[in-house]
Amino acid sequence: MTDAGLSFRLDGRRVLVTGAAGTIGSALAKGFAEAGADVLLIDRSAPGLAEVIEDIETRFPGTGVDGRVIDITRDADLDQIAAERVDVLVNNAYAGSGSYGKDILDLGPDLWDVPFRTNVLAPYALAQRFCPGMRERGSGNVINVVSGSGLLPTKGLLPYGATKAALWIMTRYLASVLPLIPLGRTGRPGEMAGAAVYLASDASSYTTGSLLVCNGGRPW
Repeated sequence: MTDAGLSFRLDGRRVLVTGAAGTIGSALAKGFAEAGADVLLIDRSAPGLAEVIEDIETRFPGTGVDGRVIDITRDADLDQIAAERVDVLVNNAYAGSGSYGKDILDLGPDLWDVPFRTNVLAPYALAQRFCPGMRERGSGNVINVVSGSGLLPTKGLLPYGATKAALWIMTRYLASVLPLIPLGRTGRPGEMAGAAVYLASDASSYTTGSLLVCNGGRPW
């Protein structure tokens, strides 16, 4: 099988998805399960989490699926899963700000606190717990789900957009281990093919006019 044919399979990997009971989170969880990964699903909603787990078990029998009802903004909750093996960390959970319709200069600290703790501090705390294990094993991925509101202003979403912008730059900081090529090596042909197959497949149906950077994390 070609490199491109292998690139979308995740057999033998364990993926942690936060906010897994939400619309995007559940779609991510099912996508990873379909690709052969075992999944560890995190959410604050027990009923929503149970529904996603049941759907995965029905549609993808044999998939290793586990769910934990925890609040990612609480260190004590995160400590409950710190010993888990995680090969791919997906920081998908987010908090809005309740700021829509308010004057941009009238946003009190209460409208900033929850988005900052959920969208910035929690992903960092999760990375602190799971990246060392990835480094020891010599492989792993951290996927931080950001938003267009973190790249360009969206009316009424200042705290949300600002925290998503912070998450994006934090992703860059976490990736930049080496000064020139953060991944520490040149690219493999199969890795380019994987990106091309993605763009040609139905998986990219909501991606258009975008620059897909495949350069090991270099700034150019």
